[in-house]
Amino acid sequence: MLRARFGSVAVAALCVALSGCSKKEPTGQVVAVLDKQEITATDLTNEMRGFTPPNAQVRRQAEQAALDQILARRALAAAAKKAKIDKTPGYAQQEQRVLDALLVQTWQESIAKSVPAPSKEEIDKFIASNPDVYGQHKIFTVDQVLVPRAVNPAVLQQLAAVKTLPGVTALLTQNGIEFRQNREKLDALALNPQIVSQIVKVPENDIFVIPSGQLLSFNDIVETQVQPVPEQLAVRHATQLIKTQRTQEAIQRQFQGVMAQARTKVKYAKAYEPPKPPAGGAAPAPKAAPAAPAAAPPAKAG
Repeated sequence: MLRARFGSVAVAALCVALSGCSKKEPTGQVVAVLDKQEITATDLTNEMRGFTPPNAQVRRQAEQAALDQILARRALAAAAKKAKIDKTPGYAQQEQRVLDALLVQTWQESIAKSVPAPSKEEIDKFIASNPDVYGQHKIFTVDQVLVPRAVNPAVLQQLAAVKTLPGVTALLTQNGIEFRQNREKLDALALNPQIVSQIVKVPENDIFVIPSGQLLSFNDIVETQVQPVPEQLAVRHATQLIKTQRTQEAIQRQFQGVMAQARTKVKYAKAYEPPKPPAGGAAPAPKAAPAAPAAAPPAKAG
Protein backbone atom coordinates (compact mmCIF):
# COMPACT_ATOMS: atom_id res chain seq x y z
CA MET A 1 0.00 0.00 0.00
CA LEU A 2 0.95 3.65 -0.23
CA ARG A 3 3.75 4.43 2.17
CA ALA A 4 3.69 7.71 4.06
CA ARG A 5 6.79 9.82 3.58
CA PHE A 6 6.16 12.01 6.61
CA GLY A 7 6.06 9.82 9.69
CA SER A 8 6.26 12.26 12.58
CA VAL A 9 3.41 13.11 14.90
CA ALA A 10 3.87 16.78 14.06
CA VAL A 11 3.31 16.20 10.37
CA ALA A 12 0.33 13.94 11.02
CA ALA A 13 -1.21 16.73 13.06
CA LEU A 14 -0.43 19.16 10.26
CA CYS A 15 -2.27 16.95 7.76
CA VAL A 16 -5.37 17.04 9.94
CA ALA A 17 -5.09 20.77 10.42
CA LEU A 18 -4.85 21.35 6.69
CA SER A 19 -8.26 19.84 5.93
CA GLY A 20 -10.37 22.87 5.15
CA CYS A 21 -7.69 25.56 5.43
CA SER A 22 -8.36 26.86 1.90
CA LYS A 23 -10.99 29.47 1.13
CA LYS A 24 -11.09 28.79 -2.62
CA GLU A 25 -13.55 26.09 -3.67
CA PRO A 26 -11.79 23.45 -5.83
CA THR A 27 -13.44 22.67 -9.18
CA GLY A 28 -12.82 20.34 -12.13
CA GLN A 29 -9.54 18.45 -11.87
CA VAL A 30 -8.50 20.41 -8.79
CA VAL A 31 -8.87 18.25 -5.67
CA ALA A 32 -7.62 20.79 -3.11
CA VAL A 33 -6.16 24.29 -2.85
CA LEU A 34 -3.58 25.39 -0.28
CA ASP A 35 -2.78 29.13 -0.20
CA LYS A 36 -3.70 29.48 -3.88
CA GLN A 37 -1.62 26.40 -4.81
CA GLU A 38 -3.83 23.97 -6.69
CA ILE A 39 -3.43 20.22 -6.22
CA THR A 40 -4.83 18.31 -9.16
CA ALA A 41 -6.05 14.77 -9.74
CA THR A 42 -2.84 14.21 -11.72
CA ASP A 43 -0.77 15.26 -8.70
CA LEU A 44 -2.73 12.74 -6.65
CA THR A 45 -2.16 9.94 -9.17
CA ASN A 46 1.56 10.68 -9.31
CA GLU A 47 1.76 10.65 -5.52
CA MET A 48 0.21 7.18 -5.42
CA ARG A 49 3.02 5.92 -7.68
CA GLY A 50 1.01 3.34 -9.58
CA PHE A 51 -0.77 1.85 -6.55
CA THR A 52 -3.88 0.01 -7.72
CA PRO A 53 -6.44 -0.34 -4.90
CA PRO A 54 -8.56 -3.51 -4.79
CA ASN A 55 -11.83 -1.67 -4.14
CA ALA A 56 -13.41 1.78 -3.83
CA GLN A 57 -12.98 1.97 -0.06
CA VAL A 58 -9.24 1.27 -0.22
CA ARG A 59 -8.91 3.72 -3.12
CA ARG A 60 -10.56 6.44 -1.06
CA GLN A 61 -8.23 5.78 1.87
CA ALA A 62 -5.16 5.74 -0.39
CA GLU A 63 -6.17 8.96 -2.13
CA GLN A 64 -6.72 10.68 1.19
CA ALA A 65 -3.33 9.54 2.46
CA ALA A 66 -1.68 10.75 -0.75
CA LEU A 67 -3.46 14.10 -0.57
CA ASP A 68 -2.40 14.57 3.06
CA GLN A 69 1.21 13.88 2.04
CA ILE A 70 1.10 16.47 -0.74
CA LEU A 71 -0.49 19.08 1.53
CA ALA A 72 2.04 18.45 4.29
CA ARG A 73 4.98 18.61 1.91
CA ARG A 74 3.82 21.84 0.31
CA ALA A 75 3.02 23.50 3.62
CA LEU A 76 6.42 22.57 5.05
CA ALA A 77 8.20 23.68 1.87
CA ALA A 78 6.41 27.03 1.98
CA ALA A 79 7.43 27.48 5.62
CA ALA A 80 11.02 26.59 4.75
CA LYS A 81 11.05 29.21 1.98
CA LYS A 82 9.64 31.80 4.38
CA ALA A 83 12.55 30.98 6.68
CA LYS A 84 14.87 31.53 3.65
CA ILE A 85 16.19 27.98 3.78
CA ASP A 86 16.32 28.03 -0.02
CA LYS A 87 18.90 30.83 0.17
CA THR A 88 21.43 28.85 2.22
CA PRO A 89 24.61 27.37 0.66
CA GLY A 90 23.64 23.88 1.81
CA TYR A 91 20.32 24.04 -0.04
CA ALA A 92 21.94 25.28 -3.25
CA GLN A 93 24.43 22.41 -3.21
CA GLN A 94 21.72 19.78 -2.75
CA GLU A 95 19.26 21.37 -5.19
CA GLN A 96 21.41 20.80 -8.29
CA ARG A 97 22.08 17.16 -7.39
CA VAL A 98 18.37 16.48 -6.79
CA LEU A 99 17.34 18.19 -10.03
CA ASP A 100 19.95 16.29 -12.03
CA ALA A 101 18.84 12.97 -10.52
CA LEU A 102 15.18 13.78 -11.21
CA LEU A 103 15.92 14.60 -14.86
CA VAL A 104 17.83 11.35 -15.35
CA GLN A 105 15.12 9.32 -13.60
CA THR A 106 12.36 10.91 -15.68
CA TRP A 107 14.34 10.25 -18.86
CA GLN A 108 14.73 6.59 -17.85
CA GLU A 109 10.98 6.35 -17.33
CA SER A 110 10.38 7.94 -20.74
CA ILE A 111 12.70 5.40 -22.41
CA ALA A 112 10.96 2.56 -20.57
CA LYS A 113 7.57 3.67 -21.95
CA SER A 114 8.94 3.60 -25.49
CA VAL A 115 10.10 -0.04 -25.26
CA PRO A 116 7.48 -2.28 -26.92
CA ALA A 117 5.99 -5.26 -25.12
CA PRO A 118 7.25 -8.64 -26.35
CA SER A 119 5.11 -10.65 -28.76
CA LYS A 120 3.41 -13.92 -27.81
CA GLU A 121 5.95 -15.81 -29.90
CA GLU A 122 8.85 -14.15 -28.06
CA ILE A 123 7.29 -14.92 -24.69
CA ASP A 124 6.63 -18.58 -25.57
CA LYS A 125 10.18 -18.98 -26.87
CA PHE A 126 11.64 -17.40 -23.72
CA ILE A 127 9.62 -19.70 -21.45
CA ALA A 128 10.59 -22.78 -23.47
CA SER A 129 14.28 -21.83 -23.40
CA ASN A 130 14.27 -21.47 -19.59
CA PRO A 131 12.69 -24.71 -18.31
CA ASP A 132 14.40 -24.52 -14.92
CA VAL A 133 12.63 -21.19 -14.32
CA TYR A 134 9.17 -22.20 -15.59
CA GLY A 135 8.22 -25.74 -16.72
CA GLN A 136 10.65 -27.41 -14.31
CA HIS A 137 10.77 -24.47 -11.93
CA LYS A 138 13.53 -25.00 -9.37
CA ILE A 139 13.68 -23.95 -5.72
CA PHE A 140 17.14 -24.54 -4.26
CA THR A 141 17.72 -24.98 -0.54
CA VAL A 142 21.29 -23.88 0.09
CA ASP A 143 23.72 -23.48 2.93
CA GLN A 144 25.41 -20.11 2.54
CA VAL A 145 28.51 -18.29 3.65
CA LEU A 146 28.19 -14.53 3.14
CA VAL A 147 31.35 -12.45 2.78
CA PRO A 148 31.84 -8.71 2.09
CA ARG A 149 32.63 -8.11 -1.59
CA ALA A 150 35.48 -5.79 -0.63
CA VAL A 151 37.72 -8.70 0.32
CA ASN A 152 41.46 -8.73 -0.32
CA PRO A 153 41.88 -9.87 -3.96
CA ALA A 154 44.60 -12.32 -2.88
CA VAL A 155 42.10 -14.04 -0.55
CA LEU A 156 39.48 -14.10 -3.31
CA GLN A 157 42.02 -15.82 -5.53
CA GLN A 158 42.49 -18.51 -2.90
CA LEU A 159 38.74 -18.86 -2.35
CA ALA A 160 38.26 -19.52 -6.08
CA ALA A 161 40.02 -22.87 -5.62
CA VAL A 162 37.97 -23.98 -2.60
CA LYS A 163 35.27 -26.60 -3.21
CA THR A 164 33.45 -26.81 0.15
CA LEU A 165 31.86 -24.38 2.61
CA PRO A 166 33.98 -25.67 5.52
CA GLY A 167 37.01 -24.90 3.36
CA VAL A 168 35.66 -21.38 2.73
CA THR A 169 35.05 -20.68 6.43
CA ALA A 170 38.47 -22.08 7.37
CA LEU A 171 40.23 -19.81 4.89
CA LEU A 172 38.21 -16.78 5.98
CA THR A 173 38.93 -17.47 9.64
CA GLN A 174 42.62 -17.91 8.87
CA ASN A 175 42.68 -14.45 7.25
CA GLY A 176 40.61 -12.77 9.96
CA ILE A 177 37.68 -12.03 7.64
CA GLU A 178 34.20 -11.83 9.16
CA PHE A 179 31.44 -13.91 7.56
CA ARG A 180 27.85 -15.01 8.18
CA GLN A 181 26.31 -18.44 7.68
CA ASN A 182 22.66 -19.06 6.67
CA ARG A 183 20.38 -21.67 5.22
CA GLU A 184 18.21 -20.07 2.53
CA LYS A 185 15.91 -20.92 -0.37
CA LEU A 186 16.82 -19.58 -3.82
CA ASP A 187 13.74 -19.40 -6.03
CA ALA A 188 14.53 -19.56 -9.75
CA LEU A 189 11.75 -17.03 -10.42
CA ALA A 190 13.66 -14.46 -8.37
CA LEU A 191 16.99 -15.05 -10.14
CA ASN A 192 18.42 -14.07 -13.50
CA PRO A 193 17.69 -17.01 -15.87
CA GLN A 194 21.39 -17.04 -16.86
CA ILE A 195 22.31 -17.62 -13.24
CA VAL A 196 19.76 -20.43 -12.93
CA SER A 197 21.15 -22.17 -16.00
CA GLN A 198 24.61 -22.12 -14.40
CA ILE A 199 23.42 -23.29 -10.98
CA VAL A 200 21.86 -26.46 -12.40
CA LYS A 201 25.21 -27.33 -14.00
CA VAL A 202 27.16 -27.17 -10.72
CA PRO A 203 28.50 -30.68 -9.94
CA GLU A 204 27.28 -32.46 -6.82
CA ASN A 205 29.43 -31.79 -3.73
CA ASP A 206 30.67 -28.54 -5.25
CA ILE A 207 29.78 -24.93 -4.42
CA PHE A 208 28.93 -21.85 -6.46
CA VAL A 209 29.26 -18.13 -5.83
CA ILE A 210 26.89 -15.30 -6.71
CA PRO A 211 26.95 -11.59 -5.83
CA SER A 212 24.30 -10.50 -3.34
CA GLY A 213 24.29 -6.72 -2.89
CA GLN A 214 27.49 -5.78 -1.10
CA LEU A 215 28.19 -9.42 -0.28
CA LEU A 216 29.47 -12.54 -2.00
CA SER A 217 27.31 -15.57 -1.35
CA PHE A 218 29.06 -18.98 -1.35
CA ASN A 219 26.39 -21.65 -1.75
CA ASP A 220 26.14 -25.39 -1.28
CA ILE A 221 22.92 -26.98 -2.59
CA VAL A 222 21.23 -29.09 0.09
CA GLU A 223 18.01 -29.86 -1.78
CA THR A 224 16.35 -29.00 -5.10
CA GLN A 225 12.56 -28.91 -5.39
CA VAL A 226 10.69 -28.85 -8.71
CA GLN A 227 7.42 -26.90 -8.74
CA PRO A 228 6.17 -26.12 -12.28
CA VAL A 229 4.88 -22.56 -12.68
CA PRO A 230 1.24 -22.14 -13.82
CA GLU A 231 1.00 -20.91 -17.41
CA GLN A 232 -0.56 -17.52 -16.64
CA LEU A 233 2.06 -16.72 -14.00
CA ALA A 234 4.84 -17.86 -16.34
CA VAL A 235 3.56 -15.57 -19.11
CA ARG A 236 3.28 -12.57 -16.78
CA HIS A 237 6.73 -13.17 -15.32
CA ALA A 238 8.40 -13.72 -18.70
CA THR A 239 6.69 -10.65 -20.19
CA GLN A 240 7.93 -8.41 -17.40
CA LEU A 241 11.42 -9.92 -17.45
CA ILE A 242 11.83 -9.48 -21.21
CA LYS A 243 10.51 -5.90 -21.01
CA THR A 244 12.87 -5.10 -18.13
CA GLN A 245 15.88 -6.51 -19.95
CA ARG A 246 15.06 -4.59 -23.12
CA THR A 247 14.49 -1.40 -21.14
CA GLN A 248 17.87 -1.74 -19.43
CA GLU A 249 19.54 -2.32 -22.80
CA ALA A 250 17.80 0.72 -24.34
CA ILE A 251 18.77 2.94 -21.39
CA GLN A 252 22.35 1.70 -21.49
CA ARG A 253 22.68 2.37 -25.22
CA GLN A 254 21.44 5.94 -24.93
CA PHE A 255 23.34 6.73 -21.74
CA GLN A 256 26.62 5.30 -23.07
CA GLY A 257 26.33 7.42 -26.21
CA VAL A 258 25.77 10.57 -24.18
CA MET A 259 28.63 9.78 -21.79
CA ALA A 260 31.06 8.98 -24.61
CA GLN A 261 30.34 12.34 -26.21
CA ALA A 262 30.45 14.19 -22.89
CA ARG A 263 33.89 12.80 -21.99
CA THR A 264 35.37 14.39 -25.11
CA LYS A 265 34.29 17.81 -23.80
CA VAL A 266 35.51 17.53 -20.20
CA LYS A 267 38.45 19.66 -19.09
CA TYR A 268 40.00 18.37 -15.87
CA ALA A 269 42.09 20.18 -13.32
CA LYS A 270 45.57 18.64 -13.51
CA ALA A 271 45.28 16.87 -10.14
CA TYR A 272 42.00 15.21 -11.17
CA GLU A 273 42.86 13.97 -14.65
CA PRO A 274 41.92 10.30 -15.17
CA PRO A 275 44.68 7.80 -16.05
CA LYS A 276 45.57 7.83 -19.73
CA PRO A 277 44.93 4.61 -21.70
CA PRO A 278 48.00 2.62 -22.73
CA ALA A 279 49.42 3.32 -26.19
CA GLY A 280 47.64 1.43 -28.95
CA GLY A 281 44.40 0.67 -27.11
CA ALA A 282 41.78 1.60 -24.58
CA ALA A 283 42.31 1.29 -20.87
CA PRO A 284 41.78 -2.28 -19.65
CA ALA A 285 38.58 -3.03 -17.76
CA PRO A 286 38.89 -3.55 -14.01
CA LYS A 287 39.62 -7.18 -13.15
CA ALA A 288 36.59 -9.03 -11.83
CA ALA A 289 36.81 -10.88 -8.54
CA PRO A 290 37.72 -14.47 -9.40
CA ALA A 291 35.05 -15.93 -7.11
CA ALA A 292 32.06 -14.01 -8.47
CA PRO A 293 32.10 -11.66 -11.47
CA ALA A 294 29.68 -8.84 -10.70
CA ALA A 295 27.87 -8.93 -14.04
CA ALA A 296 28.05 -12.61 -14.93
CA PRO A 297 26.38 -15.90 -14.03
CA PRO A 298 27.64 -17.53 -10.82
CA ALA A 299 31.20 -18.74 -10.91
CA LYS A 300 31.83 -22.32 -9.92
CA ALA A 301 34.30 -22.39 -7.08
CA GLY A 302 37.16 -24.54 -8.26
